[in-house]
Amino acid sequence: MTVLAVGAAVAGLIQVQPAAAKPLSPKPTPTSKPAPAAPTGGVKTPDTTLGKGWKTSGDRAVTSAADSDGLHLLVADSKNAYAWKTVTVLTEPQLPADTWIGNSCVMDDHHAAVVYAPRTFTNKPDLMMGGAFTAIVNLDDGSVTKLPFTASLAYFDPTCNPATHTTAFTALRDAQTRLVTVDTKGATIADTTAKGEITSAVPTGDGVIAAAGNRLVHVDRKGKTAKLAATQHATYDIHVTSDGAVSLDRG
Repeated sequence: MTVLAVGAAVAGLIQVQPAAAKPLSPKPTPTSKPAPAAPTGGVKTPDTTLGKGWKTSGDRAVTSAADSDGLHLLVADSKNAYAWKTVTVLTEPQLPADTWIGNSCVMDDHHAAVVYAPRTFTNKPDLMMGGAFTAIVNLDDGSVTKLPFTASLAYFDPTCNPATHTTAFTALRDAQTRLVTVDTKGATIADTTAKGEITSAVPTGDGVIAAAGNRLVHVDRKGKTAKLAATQHATYDIHVTSDGAVSLDRG
């Protein structure tokens, strides 16, 4: 199965349309055989556009969209001709918000990690760098596991590693970065603190691979930081494969 995470949350990106009754279709003549219709809202001609295997493919696309109701998490499955459906809407009812914002990443075929908060959190540095709400979402049934800690709203939070089915959240406070790794059930695997600002942290089997300025570093589960490589500019968009290879971008 291929799972594609599509972009970040955009206010008003997807609007929910009210349900409407289907118009009655004329009955086919005895000599005609109507073609099966594609799911409503999906690719119009999936046999032509997606290929003959689309009905049995496990491929899935995942994205998020934000509005005043909350952060909407949506999925589109190949077997449904990539018709988008809302899995869940994340919000905190006690907090007023003109709109919500957030980021998500996919941990595996069935789970996503999410940070979300009212848009106004970006106006306060302490909330922006470590005050967002966190959750794990089951993409199949929409169940939500809210986590007992907050994290950054930075573009790299959260960061998932599908090879380990885990995700890492970061929060910067008092020149230290808290790094929390959780699994698909929301259980905490590691909760460590490293000196300085650690960004783009990707969970691995023994800690995280992350950026510390222009250095690529490994932070173990006790918070010890080891330099792996140096780059000319800040490192970001780090990916770790199942065999331990690391890819990254440099500013």
